[in-house]
Amino acid sequence: SSSSRAARKKKQKLQFRYWKPTPEKLNRQKDGDFPVMLRPSKSLGEPLAVRDLQDGALDAQAAAEAAGDEKVSRPKPHKVREALKERWNRKEQENPMGPVLSTASRQELKERKRLSERSSESPVQKFDVERDMSREDAAELESMRARALARRNYKWMPNPFGPKPSDLAPTPQAEAKYYERYFDGKRPRQDERRLPVGAGDAEELREGRPARPQRERISPKRFWIRPEYVSPEPPGVAMMNSRELKFAMVNEAHEVCKWRNEHPDGRAAGLPPGSAELWLAFGLRAAELAHVSTSVHSTIGLDFVGPGGSLGVHALGGRGSSVGELDVATTATALAAAEEEARGRRPPQKCSLPTTLRFLQAMAKVQAGPYTALRSLMSRVLEQLQELRPHQCFFLLQAMSRLRIKHQKSQLLLQRMSLAWRTLPHKKLIKAANAVAKLDLGSHLWAKPLKLALVRTLPQLSGKHFANVKAITVMELLDDAESITAYLVRAEELKAYVAYSRHLRMVELHTHLVHPELWASLDERIRLFLEQVRTAAEQSSAGEALAEQHRRGRRRRSPPSSRRREAGVAEEGEGVGESDGGGGSGDESDSDDDVSDDELSTPAFDRSRFTSALHEDISRILGGPDLGVEHSNKLAAGPLTVDMCHVPTMTVVEAAPAWQFYVRSPVVTALARRRQELLRAMGFKIVRVPYHRWEALGSDEAKAEFLRVKLPKELLPSMALR
Repeated sequence: SSSSRAARKKKQKLQFRYWKPTPEKLNRQKDGDFPVMLRPSKSLGEPLAVRDLQDGALDAQAAAEAAGDEKVSRPKPHKVREALKERWNRKEQENPMGPVLSTASRQELKERKRLSERSSESPVQKFDVERDMSREDAAELESMRARALARRNYKWMPNPFGPKPSDLAPTPQAEAKYYERYFDGKRPRQDERRLPVGAGDAEELREGRPARPQRERISPKRFWIRPEYVSPEPPGVAMMNSRELKFAMVNEAHEVCKWRNEHPDGRAAGLPPGSAELWLAFGLRAAELAHVSTSVHSTIGLDFVGPGGSLGVHALGGRGSSVGELDVATTATALAAAEEEARGRRPPQKCSLPTTLRFLQAMAKVQAGPYTALRSLMSRVLEQLQELRPHQCFFLLQAMSRLRIKHQKSQLLLQRMSLAWRTLPHKKLIKAANAVAKLDLGSHLWAKPLKLALVRTLPQLSGKHFANVKAITVMELLDDAESITAYLVRAEELKAYVAYSRHLRMVELHTHLVHPELWASLDERIRLFLEQVRTAAEQSSAGEALAEQHRRGRRRRSPPSSRRREAGVAEEGEGVGESDGGGGSGDESDSDDDVSDDELSTPAFDRSRFTSALHEDISRILGGPDLGVEHSNKLAAGPLTVDMCHVPTMTVVEAAPAWQFYVRSPVVTALARRRQELLRAMGFKIVRVPYHRWEALGSDEAKAEFLRVKLPKELLPSMALR
């Protein structure tokens, strides 16, 4: 058939493919008188012989060789099986203890195996290391085995938790066997780095090596604060490098805090005499070292012009105060840097990102300095946001919160920290949450990871850290029923640490007014605890009111000179501050460094009756002859204190000073917004008087007309008749 022919042709081709000619060395006779062919013998030991193929005597030998080359037929399988069976029977008869047939029973097999093991027992004992070797040889053998284990290829180690754990499994016994096999019986942390061969004993090398000096760790206060510090002169600040300026600003901020603690007015005293000009120089030099984008007008012409044309510190709330003429050297340095930038010859950067952040922290601590310098330093830090570490992002958030500056890139901080909130310690996590709430970032999408981290951390907080959670943080971040309940339950568990109850009272009011269904579902134990806190706070407030009346009576009996001296001290200094809420003086403050700029820069007023100078002026116009509205000042409304209230009509006139707004922005702070929401939920009608609108009115008649338009008609009978 065609298929067989094709197979034969293919076989022939394969034969020709693998055919090789006879090697030249085997052709011993290449030329001669008769044809001779050489053929190698099958036996390697026989020499090659010359054979004449025309000799007739070789025909019989050739026939025998041809017969031997024929293919031998293979025996059939049944013939092989019969032959092997006969062989097995013959061997079994000759040796009964030998191999057995497959027809033997199981008991016979076990018996024969037992007899064979007994017969194969040898009097020679097994090798024992402890018995048959000396101590030195045994130690050397053990070390050799340990080195062999250490040299194992770790990529071939079985995974006890994988699909094929071999003899290992996720159990204590298997784990012990795992480390014993692959880590020389030690945990990975205890494994020592093995020395190369011939390097000597590790203990001998350690003894001969000189002892490394131990670095002493000092506290941050000891590193930064210098007891022999002396405040520099403003002209000398322009010649400081970044390190000198950094240490000077930190030490000066420490001195300002000490001065405020010793002052009778506390943080409301502002800055020490002559300190405003120094912080102006600090801000200019910090902006110059950071090489931020500034101009001549934004640096000198706008921000530092005070009343009367003199140079002074520009308040973050939008005002300036005269502190005397700025030094010529400081002004010249700032102008030279601005002109050099304007010409396009920007010098190389001189300070690092952490140093810039340190400048911003020091200025935020005392809340003083030029606004343009603060804004420029903040922009420089936010431009390199990807290089900030989590704790540096925390410091930046805290500085922005103290300064009440909302940057357009502040939301990127939340995105940067979305996966790192849980890495912060509890103290920094709580402070970061307070800062985010004060900056009104709680409603942003990227604040969700912070909310989750805060809820998960609440049961783990200690009493000291839990007491630092502000009311605005609960209202902004813990804004669902489950989170508020968890906060109240934790507060009841740590009630021994509740020393300042204002934040807890604010959360109670917020829950009662904004979440009435949650308030109805609270446990009776939680309600009783909140009632006890509220009662204790009201009794304490009554005692403080009596003490204030006693101090006021003593002050009336004191000489006028001493009262003038106290008022004069309070008037000195200029700075920037932050108050976290509305009209209450200190009622809304929930930070150690939060001070209003009105308290720092405005003239003295009666703090027992008014919350600010703006409040005093509005109250004067409201009760004056033009309007004649009877009202109560500093009226308590639960944990809140309203500025002016007309009780019959439940109308509240709120003075909105600069600290109720973000810096250079018409947007109210989160604390002021929440305060107004709670007052409206209590049933009050709110009339807000912003400071910038009030200051733009020149005469008392214009101010009275402004209030007449803002107030409701039922409050003014004359307007109702009209």
